[in-house]
Amino acid sequence: MLQYEELRVRVRPCGPARYLIALSGPARALDVIAVDGEPAAFRARWDRLVDADLGLAPMGEAHTAEQLRELGRGVYRLLFGAAGQGSGGGAGDCLAAALDLAQRMRPARGLRLRFDLPPRLRELPLEALCAPPELPQQSLALNPGYSLVRSLPGGPLGQRLPDPADEPSLIRLLVACASPPGAGPALRADAEVAALRQKLPEVAVRTTVVAGATRERLEAALGAHSDLPTAVLLIAHGAYDEDIGKGVVLLETESGGVDRVPADLLSGILIKAPLLRLAVLNLCSGADSSSPGARTPSRSRGSRRR
Repeated sequence: MLQYEELRVRVRPCGPARYLIALSGPARALDVIAVDGEPAAFRARWDRLVDADLGLAPMGEAHTAEQLRELGRGVYRLLFGAAGQGSGGGAGDCLAAALDLAQRMRPARGLRLRFDLPPRLRELPLEALCAPPELPQQSLALNPGYSLVRSLPGGPLGQRLPDPADEPSLIRLLVACASPPGAGPALRADAEVAALRQKLPEVAVRTTVVAGATRERLEAALGAHSDLPTAVLLIAHGAYDEDIGKGVVLLETESGGVDRVPADLLSGILIKAPLLRLAVLNLCSGADSSSPGARTPSRSRGSRRR
């Protein structure tokens, strides 16, 4: 299992429309970035791309994958600067140096980017981050050498235990199952769901099961009870699609057919849950994110969890 070195990315306001960005970990840097209306504009573009891929809005002249890369490069430029503009100590140079140090370790490690953002920047679609075209990393979320994490604010300081008058805390667990005919061996999710219900008492966890999961059913379920912290377990088949060059998850269509949902689109659907805290993908071949010729041979590729 790949281990990660962690590069912490903290952003704090330091003046009108200006933010101090501090990176610490395998490499260190301080920089100042200028932010105007980009966070809201980037989020609006992200939402339009999700709607376009769901067929709810026009796609536009360029394919959604190309538009997603351009969006991700815009977010990258905002946080880390344009490629080739670093002076040896900027945020972009620090990111490249940290990844290089992690990969030169023995055994080699990946790089986890942990973002701690102020409220105004939390709507930035970090999941779309994509390096400039002249750099090798490209889509960070789909690159197995990277892990992207958000740090979220906790509860009030000083309150370690609940009071008797406090409302009980609930976590929403959404279990989505898809096993369309022709996608592979039928998946038997009943036993797994029963074990979850037994181990997770309803007093603390509200469990919802979406059988025969389609894009529309999954998105609707994610939007329900949006005031609760949400964990998602997706049980389905996965595959690598050579035509589009990325991993796909096999959901169902309304007519019971196979709906091949690309990994980047799935991430866009999942964040429809405003308080999403955890997503677990129980997929056969779910770890395949590169073409068969580029994969490292493995003894067993039958069932993976990620």
